[in-house]
Amino acid sequence: MTPRTRAALQLLAENLRRIRLERHVTQEELAERAGYDTRMIQYLESAQRNVTVECLAAIADALGVGMEELFAAESVSGARHPTRAHRKCK
Repeated sequence: MTPRTRAALQLLAENLRRIRLERHVTQEELAERAGYDTRMIQYLESAQRNVTVECLAAIADALGVGMEELFAAESVSGARHPTRAHRKCK
């Protein structure tokens, strides 16, 4: 896997988890709504699995967002999402 691909998967993982939690949706609920197994959501949220456009579209629809939001470096409000490199340790 290339560094660019790894970075995209990490961004997807962070955004997917953030959006899901903002909507108070469990991994199980999201999987059911999107028509996938819960393990797929777990793999995606941990950046362990590559994903198809079909799967992304189903997940985005289930969350009520556009696919572009899953890869956005900034939120719709313009606030930058923290990445692992930018998070402060507590």
